[in-house]
Amino acid sequence: MARIELSPNVDNYFERMDWRESTGNLPEFRETLINHYESGKVILLENTPFKIDYDLLNLVTIPEGRRFKKLTDRFFLQPKLYRLADAQAFLATFGINPAFYLKVRREVQSVNAQVREFGKTLFSTYDFLEWDVSWRFTHTGPEDLHLDSFGSNEDFQYVRIFINIDDKPRIWNVSHRLDELTKRYYESGHLGELRDLSGNEFCYKLNLLAFGGMERAGRDGHDRHVVELEQGDVWLCDSRVVSHQIVSGQRLVASHFKVDAGSLRNPNAGIDARVRHLHDLYGPGQAAQAS
Repeated sequence: MARIELSPNVDNYFERMDWRESTGNLPEFRETLINHYESGKVILLENTPFKIDYDLLNLVTIPEGRRFKKLTDRFFLQPKLYRLADAQAFLATFGINPAFYLKVRREVQSVNAQVREFGKTLFSTYDFLEWDVSWRFTHTGPEDLHLDSFGSNEDFQYVRIFINIDDKPRIWNVSHRLDELTKRYYESGHLGELRDLSGNEFCYKLNLLAFGGMERAGRDGHDRHVVELEQGDVWLCDSRVVSHQIVSGQRLVASHFKVDAGSLRNPNAGIDARVRHLHDLYGPGQAAQAS
């Protein structure tokens, strides 16, 4: 079970939910979970139905390097052995042991299917566009504190489900959320000048302003909650809304399911709508000028 050391200077936005309570009342459980997720909370989900061979997956170690930090399932299911770097990493991971590789391949397929089915069950009202699952087997951390910002500036929402599959705890810090950071920096950081940017670009700019990137890692001045996640712990959060920092961790499975923002329960929960609302809330002068 995840252990949390709360900072008195950061909002407590954690919610513990027990999957067993969904039995016989899945619609109500689903509605509560979606409301928590869209409001920007971190959901610690206990007693999930995942069946995972942790012992097998903890035998897998991918060579270090940024290229292999976040792998799609294609590395395991459709390895591109014609690429020298991929072939070398594949050989370093599985050696000349085809039986081991085939076991891992089947497990990856199984876990992928479970995570996708679980996401579909929890967020059944969402219009899913992509079902990406990433596998992380290299050591991560310490990172800088940051909000995620993704490559595309289109207005998509993402369902993020995380599972620590490593036999060691994953140490994770979280701090102020997007709304609080915007409130703190709106005037001093001239955030009103970013009104025409997408929500994704806004997160990127706010990151540099509030945290400063790796150059200021450990010196950003922000208080943090400290979370210790054991093997098998499952959590969900919108990583563009919750600022976070991986202190240490290795083996992790994470969903990156793309969702049509128009299908959200709260129409203001999508990143673009959320940022527009923050501009209206903290920049009334700019909002009046824009109208």
